[in-house]
Amino acid sequence: MPMIDKRIAKRVLAGLTAAASLAAGGVIAGTAMAADTAIAPDKAKDGTIKLLATNDKAFDGKTATLQAIPLATYDGGTTNGTNLTGISVTTNADYKDAITAALGDAGVKITYADNPVYDVMQITGDTADTIPSYSSALRKFATSLNTQKAIKDATGTPGTVNATNKKEFDFTGLTPGYYLIRDTTPKGHTGAIPMIVGTTLGGQSFAGSELGTVVYKSIDDDNTGKTEKPDPTNPDKGGNITPPAKDFENSDTAHKVGDYLKYTVTQKVPNTTGYPGYRLNLRDTLGASLDYVNDATHATTITVNGKALDASLYKFTQSDTSTTSKDGRVLTWEFGAADTYTPEGGTAMDVRNILKDDATKAIFTPGATITVTYYGQINEQVTVKDGLKNIIATDYSNNPNAWGDQLGTIEGGKDGDKDNPSEAHVGEVTLTAVDKDKNPLTSDASFQIFQGADKTPQKFVKVDDQHYTLSKDGTGTDTIVVPAGKNVTINGIAGNYHVSQVAPFPTGFSASLGADFYFNATATQNADKTWTKNSTLVNDTTNKNGLAYQNGPTGIGIMQVKNLSQLPATGSTMQVILGAMAAIVAAGVAVSAVKAKQSQRI
Repeated sequence: MPMIDKRIAKRVLAGLTAAASLAAGGVIAGTAMAADTAIAPDKAKDGTIKLLATNDKAFDGKTATLQAIPLATYDGGTTNGTNLTGISVTTNADYKDAITAALGDAGVKITYADNPVYDVMQITGDTADTIPSYSSALRKFATSLNTQKAIKDATGTPGTVNATNKKEFDFTGLTPGYYLIRDTTPKGHTGAIPMIVGTTLGGQSFAGSELGTVVYKSIDDDNTGKTEKPDPTNPDKGGNITPPAKDFENSDTAHKVGDYLKYTVTQKVPNTTGYPGYRLNLRDTLGASLDYVNDATHATTITVNGKALDASLYKFTQSDTSTTSKDGRVLTWEFGAADTYTPEGGTAMDVRNILKDDATKAIFTPGATITVTYYGQINEQVTVKDGLKNIIATDYSNNPNAWGDQLGTIEGGKDGDKDNPSEAHVGEVTLTAVDKDKNPLTSDASFQIFQGADKTPQKFVKVDDQHYTLSKDGTGTDTIVVPAGKNVTINGIAGNYHVSQVAPFPTGFSASLGADFYFNATATQNADKTWTKNSTLVNDTTNKNGLAYQNGPTGIGIMQVKNLSQLPATGSTMQVILGAMAAIVAAGVAVSAVKAKQSQRI
């Protein structure tokens, strides 16, 4: 058939290296240039399509699910000797109706009813410049085409993983033409979005638009549902799903029981192209020592690109609100409009869908930032392992064939780094009571602890004889008892504290010479992301009688004495005594000198 009778594609759809996986370019009407020559398809040269992945596990189990469906065959083309300048095609009659229906779904005017692939070839190709990225009518066409019954019922040509390069998947022996590459992977593994690509013609491609090769379009997660190291700069390397970022105000310092922590979680809306629906959830697992709070003073807020999100476009659940078993409580925010999804062969289920309708899509555009701000309050279970750690994760659709009931997961943390989780830290102090020689006591010693200049002692929850935790609600005991011969560790504190010894005093020791001192409890993060805790004694005149001494980074020793003579020489009372004794001695010396002078006069 003469080429003049057909539409000439000067840049036929070729494999893009963009997340939409469609080929570049549109179609320009006209005939070949006079200097161009005809070129014919050659199956030996043109019968191969290569899928290129960024992960050597991307094609595991895919030989039975990836198929090449022929949408059109090449009739011929023109070349300038180096590159193609035009291609003529004939639509495959088996899929003409499916192509026509998909064009209608994409809102494309059908001009060539007998050869609708020409209408496809006139759609502007998907690029990063489309808004949202990779969201042109061409992508809408491909997404719809992949769901058409004729396509779903088709048995395409299978391919194989390249023997020497696991990141390449090859279709060979194809009739030169225009193909839909579809992944039929069911629930259980990651599925690729549909890809449209043309083979070469006569071994040639268009200038700047390589044919016969397409970048594989699947979330880069090793087919395991876990995305480890996405590249946010490249949507073909997992960048279409970035990890959530989470932090809280004043996260670089110590906190105490009862403090409210203001958390901020952010998540970028991923590239949802190629999905008929999409689920996107934020999942926050609270440690045992954190309570979720949402009241008038500590209200949760949710925005998308800084604009408040209507309550109808998210669903919040808390898995466990009990007060007896707090570990593993999960906060979940499911985004999107309410929808119903029916798995193949299953029953309908209620889901949230960020692609439910045009209004919802307009809010959850690819790249938009979802921000959740909420409050957590530190409770008394700060000694539970990882009790103050929050594990943030995003669950997301990762298979267009099972978008509603299969979710992948990516964990985040500070700045999206899952190895640096958002974790609060509280201070602690260990008190040890000893005699003047720093030997263990044979009876108990009691103390009260005040926050800063407060006159009312703090209340503590007694965990056991050697462990106390600051009380969140002001109930508990206001006296810390250090058992004979042992020490006591007090957790959940931060800041400046005043310690005063109270009755009953250890047997045989002076009640009037008890300890009274101040210390400062801190926690600081090191360069290697570890934390250091310190409880530092304020060793000045406020350390009454000098009885308290530093006993390790978080330890303070407290000496007990029986009388004035046992006070340490550096103690304030002993200094007064020594000063008085010096004055007495000085006076005695002066009297002796006067008497000596008087005797010299006799």
